[in-house]
Amino acid sequence: MSTQVDKVVKEMVSEDEIIELEKNLIRIPSYTLQEGQLAEFIRAFLSSAGIDAELQDVPIPEFIQSHNFPPRLTTHPGEAPAVGHNVVAVLPGSGQGPSLMFCGHMDSTGNTIDANGRVAEDFTGWKRDPHRPVVEDGRIYGKGAVDEKGGLSAMLSTAVAIKRAGLRPKGDIYFCPVMGHKTLNIGVKHLMKQGIRTTYGICTENAGNWIVPAHVGSVRAEVHVHGVNPTSMRYTLPETKDKASGFANAMRFVQTLGMEGVRHPDDGWLTFKRHPVLQEYPNHRVNYMNPKGLKHIVVGLLIKTVPGMTPETCKVDLERLLDRLKEQHPDFVASEVAVQQGVPPLDTPFTSPVVKALAAAYSTVTGDEARIGLEGRVGSFADSGVMAEAGIETCIFGPGYLHGAGVAPLRGEAPPDEWISVAELVDAARTMTLAAVDLSC
Repeated sequence: MSTQVDKVVKEMVSEDEIIELEKNLIRIPSYTLQEGQLAEFIRAFLSSAGIDAELQDVPIPEFIQSHNFPPRLTTHPGEAPAVGHNVVAVLPGSGQGPSLMFCGHMDSTGNTIDANGRVAEDFTGWKRDPHRPVVEDGRIYGKGAVDEKGGLSAMLSTAVAIKRAGLRPKGDIYFCPVMGHKTLNIGVKHLMKQGIRTTYGICTENAGNWIVPAHVGSVRAEVHVHGVNPTSMRYTLPETKDKASGFANAMRFVQTLGMEGVRHPDDGWLTFKRHPVLQEYPNHRVNYMNPKGLKHIVVGLLIKTVPGMTPETCKVDLERLLDRLKEQHPDFVASEVAVQQGVPPLDTPFTSPVVKALAAAYSTVTGDEARIGLEGRVGSFADSGVMAEAGIETCIFGPGYLHGAGVAPLRGEAPPDEWISVAELVDAARTMTLAAVDLSC
């Protein structure tokens, strides 16, 4: 073990401190666009440890403020703030080596939205108070324990451990909790827009302590479909009686898209090159069908993309599909296709130095071989894609699966109380710390 690694291990944040930090984060509700109190707590926590930390203003786009972007994630309509905040903290380096960024989102997920756009979280099935964390049988229970306050706790513990050890990194090490993950990743996008760049990046999303170098991207699309008014008069008027209604044309479009959530065929309507790792993608799903009256239906789509696919290529593909529908059905009408980038795909080499550093650190901490692959985030995307698009060689590494039980919630096998394993959380914090020392100190 090198002198620097030995030094940081001796000054490592204790298990009790990591648990207390995780509990403090859970105590602060932080739904999307409501992360301000948590951001201030994190800034103060890092400052108290002698780490330079500040809040970064993040302008919130008007279409999100006005709730035109589903899902609506603020507590009440009209309360979406105009500005949110990221936290930007740095351990400055000497400039003699590679730099590193830790990035994770502050907003917790699982919001239930009622018909008026209000958060209506249903905790009736929980056995414990979601915002009063408890430790039971080696688990920390509480809202956001996994997604993603576990990753944040590990990240912040890494910052404190390196600071305590008195190390001067060779490259800057940034610690960047971001807001707005569930509203098109606006926090990390603004962070990248402000020009902070590092050689390597670790996105602290929950991945069961798998090292994940690749994941799908996302493109959101809205297709505006039209038809005749389906009233009783339609059947008596010669100009409308044989034409499809708006809903009928919307269903024609949805059916032509093909099966949702399955591997898109090589000869399907999407244009792409099959990726060597992301073999089961791209795919699509219908997010909503929003009537703008009886004659106008907006169909919202989420397309999970592979490298090479962009919002522009998806728009061209959708427009081509609509043209085909118009040829097949003369009464089919579509007026507009709007697309928006969620996050780009992640495609970091499995041999990247950041992957190798995490793998070596994990083995040192646990005595086990590191797990490298897609299994920790199958089908999911993250802020890491935005970091990678900005030129930061990035992978995902973080503790816990969503709701603490891997795929069990999908099978209805897990209790609703969100939890994270204490051992997994502590292993993640120590792994991140040793990897940061290896890469940048």
